[in-house]
Amino acid sequence: MGDAEAVAAGVVGSLRDGRFAEVEALFAAPLRAVASAGTVRAAWTDEIARRGPVASVGDPAAEPLGTDLTRVSVPVGCERGELIVVMSVDGAGLLNGLRLAPGGAAAWSPPPYADPSAFEEREVTVGTGRLAVPGTLTLPRADGPRPGVVLLSGGGPFDRDATSGPNKPLKDIAWGLATRGVAVLRFDKVTCAHPAVHAADDHLFFPGTGPSAPAGHDRPQHVDPAVPADIAAWLGA
Repeated sequence: MGDAEAVAAGVVGSLRDGRFAEVEALFAAPLRAVASAGTVRAAWTDEIARRGPVASVGDPAAEPLGTDLTRVSVPVGCERGELIVVMSVDGAGLLNGLRLAPGGAAAWSPPPYADPSAFEEREVTVGTGRLAVPGTLTLPRADGPRPGVVLLSGGGPFDRDATSGPNKPLKDIAWGLATRGVAVLRFDKVTCAHPAVHAADDHLFFPGTGPSAPAGHDRPQHVDPAVPADIAAWLGA
């Protein structure tokens, strides 16, 4: 088991045992700015209330995200279903991203038109304050400016990939575009990252997407100067 997998396994153990302060202690600065032990406690308690007590914990599965981040997914079996604890772990063993995803789906596989060697992915935070959401920036491995797009999922509390069963259509699009030299930003909807937020709230500019949508329009320019925001476009699923 690698270092990132060991960190992830420890995080899941802390979640299972209710040691949420230990999880918060592993937050990197960007995650610490938008989440706390209380945030983690609320999300975990909600999942366990719906799925039942933890019955088993599976082996961590890791995939690289750029040069310093590793995404690790740990399946957690509960009495009434499964969930996946998804983390982004940096080289120092700190968490740059943490989310709870539905489990039990078949494995996703890259589309045939995507070449993972042609790009890298970075975990980012879109927006500020209590409605900030985690996202992924997919950057082509190319010198000089390149066009950028922001992907928005359709109705419902979708994650950044618009996951439905084994399908991840926004991830397919992002990988395909990045293979062809286009930088892509996609992010979890507010109603996915913050389930207590209702899409009908008056302060939401886009149903279920909220302030993260206009914030996402500016994000590529702020994350990487090689991605000019003035040519960014919206793609809605």
